[in-house]
Amino acid sequence: MHCRMCLEVWRPRAPLRRFFPFASASLFSTRASSESAEYDVVVVGAGLVGSAFASAIKSTTLTSSLKVALVDISPLKPSDAVSTLTDAEWLHHVPSPRVSTITPRSADFLRQAGSWNSTLEDRTARFQSMQVWDSLGHVRYEAQDAGCTDLGYVVENARLQGALHRHIQDVTDVEVLAPASISGLKLPDVDEVGLAEVELSDGRQLRARLVVGADGGRSRVRQLAGLRRIERRYPHHAVVSTVRTSEPSDTAWQRFLPSGPLALLPVTPTYSNIVWSTSPAHAAELAAMSSAEFAEAADRALHEADQESPEPAGTRAALAHRLGRAVFPLMERMPGPSPERPPRVLEAPGPRGSFPLTMAVAGTYVRRRMALIGDAAHTVHPLAGQGVNLGFYDAQTLAQVVHESASCGSDLGDLIHLRDYDRRRHVGNLPMLAALDSIYRIFDNEGGGMVYARASGMRVVNSSSAVKRTVMQYAMGHSSEDAHAMLQSPLSTLLSKATSILR
Repeated sequence: MHCRMCLEVWRPRAPLRRFFPFASASLFSTRASSESAEYDVVVVGAGLVGSAFASAIKSTTLTSSLKVALVDISPLKPSDAVSTLTDAEWLHHVPSPRVSTITPRSADFLRQAGSWNSTLEDRTARFQSMQVWDSLGHVRYEAQDAGCTDLGYVVENARLQGALHRHIQDVTDVEVLAPASISGLKLPDVDEVGLAEVELSDGRQLRARLVVGADGGRSRVRQLAGLRRIERRYPHHAVVSTVRTSEPSDTAWQRFLPSGPLALLPVTPTYSNIVWSTSPAHAAELAAMSSAEFAEAADRALHEADQESPEPAGTRAALAHRLGRAVFPLMERMPGPSPERPPRVLEAPGPRGSFPLTMAVAGTYVRRRMALIGDAAHTVHPLAGQGVNLGFYDAQTLAQVVHESASCGSDLGDLIHLRDYDRRRHVGNLPMLAALDSIYRIFDNEGGGMVYARASGMRVVNSSSAVKRTVMQYAMGHSSEDAHAMLQSPLSTLLSKATSILR
């Protein structure tokens, strides 16, 4: 975006309230007093994404002088106990089951924001390979095929958040308002002059040129701004656990089982993280198991051979099943790297967690003087580990838009600039949401010839370096344009049609 945008005038054809009849002009009755504190930017939510955005704003000369407040319900946690461990102690450190997969693009953004430092990176797991497989097919990705060193990183959320909070406290002049929560929000209509007004639960009043909602899937900012979102609840829960494995690994593993996907991600040379998506009833069983029982169940799920898919009832589905079974041997002759066996799961120390899976997206991420980032704007299925990365891309793009606004000398909360952020991130997020939902639907379907259709599709991908390179570059966050190309590819079209026909 160029500074010419500063000369543009946006005039609404109708008042915003016409499009948002459920949002009142004043979302809390208390007027901002003359003692209200005034800021350029108020960030609500000091999680990974909100903290990264606040750090990014303070990382460039042009925007470092902006007055920024960071509001969170909990005090900041700048500690990192792992960095103080000896190498021997680190090998026996049992990581938290709450981890994130970080793409190279996200790592670069965090590095530029000053939070991805050598202390954090030295003890963060890297993976150079990724293997995806089901009962008949597989795809193996290698970083070298994409022309890079690593496909991604796996880091404990507490460690990454500690690095972000430590940077905010020690390096920046961000004003931290924590513990505190937001109880009210007043945003001016497009034809009104004024700042956004924020009321905290302790009665404090804040005024800001821009309010950023980074307060998670149940975002209070989104609710008070009157923004609705579309939500789809999957019939699955995810079970997360730390497991000790038989050997170190530099591969991210994901097996698609009839009950749902099971991911095994390296966290340290000794321990890995499991994300197991399955039915709510099975998830409850897994969560209630002893450490030994869960380790045995996870190891069996990763290594046990699948039974051949039975022929379904119904003439059409049975015919598709027979056709797939007849054609599939021809696909097995296609070249490509062979699958490898994942490490054995030896034990499952520490706590396990379980949570329902949803996909949700807000129709718009912005109003005048307000923008949403991260889970406040969208949530995705965890099968590709993209959730927090999409949030970091939001933070990166919004920081760029704020920088562009500042360079023009224009209002940070002007809808002209915020709508540019909204457009850019919808273009980046929606293809990923659609791709993840399509993958979920394809692998959730065991009927007809779908088992053979998707296995054939994986064989095609596994044999094509060009296709794998495109998939990897997109997954690593390099280009949203690659997403559009991938979603329009013949393979994606074939699998999507097969899903609808064989369902």
